[in-house]
Amino acid sequence: MVIGIPGDILVLIPTDEILDNISPQIGKMVFQLGTDLGLSITDLEHIDKCNCDLTTQSKEVLFRWRRDRLVRPTIHVLEQALVNSRKGSRCLEEVVKNVALKTLRAVETITDKIRDIYSDKIIQDIQISQILDHMMTHLVISADDRRDIEHYPRQDDQNKALLDIVI
Repeated sequence: MVIGIPGDILVLIPTDEILDNISPQIGKMVFQLGTDLGLSITDLEHIDKCNCDLTTQSKEVLFRWRRDRLVRPTIHVLEQALVNSRKGSRCLEEVVKNVALKTLRAVETITDKIRDIYSDKIIQDIQISQILDHMMTHLVISADDRRDIEHYPRQDDQNKALLDIVI
């Protein structure tokens, strides 16, 4: 008889501990899993290029998916992706059974509070960083230009410096 993961746990966001413990078990299915979790091909190629061992790639895929937030990154979504990538949910069940429900809920509550308080600041920082990454990739700005832009502490000043260079 298969019991599976209880429903009240499936709706929660996986903790670092869960993602760390499941990463070594993913193996060669890491990019299939990343695709099933909704990561872009560009993200997966970047992960492949920057991380040589499968466990590190798996961790990067899982943590990037959890940060994404376009779709709520629940244990259920992870379970479905594991099943779809032919890895099965058994390994996730084993990892989750060792984490207390109270811990999962506490981590989620704290994470939500941090996101509510700092989300605007985090989004602004990510946006300028992503824009600069994209512009460097397409050779619109140089590494020196990027350093000149990022040395300003305020977002508005960084935006102005970027416009001064590009226009």
